[in-house]
Amino acid sequence: MIRKYIAEAKISSAEEEARRIIEDARKEGEAKKREAILEAKEEVHRLRNEAEREIRERRNELQRLERRLMQKEEVLDRKVESLEKKEAYLLGKEQEAEELRNKLNELYAKQLAELEQISGLSSSEARELLLANIEDEIKR
Repeated sequence: MIRKYIAEAKISSAEEEARRIIEDARKEGEAKKREAILEAKEEVHRLRNEAEREIRERRNELQRLERRLMQKEEVLDRKVESLEKKEAYLLGKEQEAEELRNKLNELYAKQLAELEQISGLSSSEARELLLANIEDEIKR
């Protein structure tokens, strides 16, 4: 009977030790699980922060490029406006020059007609007379 009692005590002790080992293993497993979850959450937080930082940097770079593009567009707009004003000015000057040329041609034709009327000679006759006078002077 003592053997039976000792055997039962050993079995009970072994069962108790097994339960303790199982409980320790369960607690250790839960602790490792919590640690793994915590590490995963920290990694997610780190990755999210990194992604947000990259997005912020890209957004800032994009805004900087947009501002630069707008400035270039404004410069080009001012240049185009300036060129359009110069073109309009030059067209006006060209028209003035053409009008002046026409007036000068009219005035020349009018003066030529008056000279022909006053002299009683046509322009070809006046030219011939002028050449004859020059030839005479050269001969002298």
